[in-house]
Amino acid sequence: MVDTVDNDVIAVTVIHDNDDSGEQINRYQFQKTDGGAISDADLLDDCSDIVQFLYTILVAAINARNYLREVGVFNITQNRIIGTTDGGTYVGGTGVDPALPQGVAGYIYFKTAIPKVILSKYLPSSQNNRMVNDGTWTSPQITAYTAYAALLMEPWSLGDHQYEYGYLSPKTMAFEVPDLAVVPTVPAYMRKRKPGRGA
Repeated sequence: MVDTVDNDVIAVTVIHDNDDSGEQINRYQFQKTDGGAISDADLLDDCSDIVQFLYTILVAAINARNYLREVGVFNITQNRIIGTTDGGTYVGGTGVDPALPQGVAGYIYFKTAIPKVILSKYLPSSQNNRMVNDGTWTSPQITAYTAYAALLMEPWSLGDHQYEYGYLSPKTMAFEVPDLAVVPTVPAYMRKRKPGRGA
């Protein structure tokens, strides 16, 4: 069996089911930066840990009508499916106030040093008590989104292996790492992404 090795780029696809709207998908790209070869089983464990750490920060910011279905992992460099895993202790949101309309999403974008190479994340829908009357997010919601963005941009060290979040840009033919995260105070409307697009 072929292992994932340093400098390989992997895609981690987080799929939530929503009681009102079907699935909500977020796709992340990470480059393996150090630690040598890793087996598929150990890579799936690392990706499960990443999802657990990221989404545990958001658990109260996501409505309980959103629950994690699975995490898919794909080695982009090798054009090879690694498999599916779970989110560890994270299984879905815990927000119990009435849910916001399913298309209303937390939106965070990440700037890189390359003009117009911007990474975006639309996060699963939240609930009424996380918005104020002027249509902006509450302070706890902004705090959760900011902590999520900061952690995502940090180098990831899981056991002997290291990873970094970014995007394999067809524009530069290189893995671009964001250097700034922006957390708008106004919700966005979750868009439908074209197949194969996004980081």
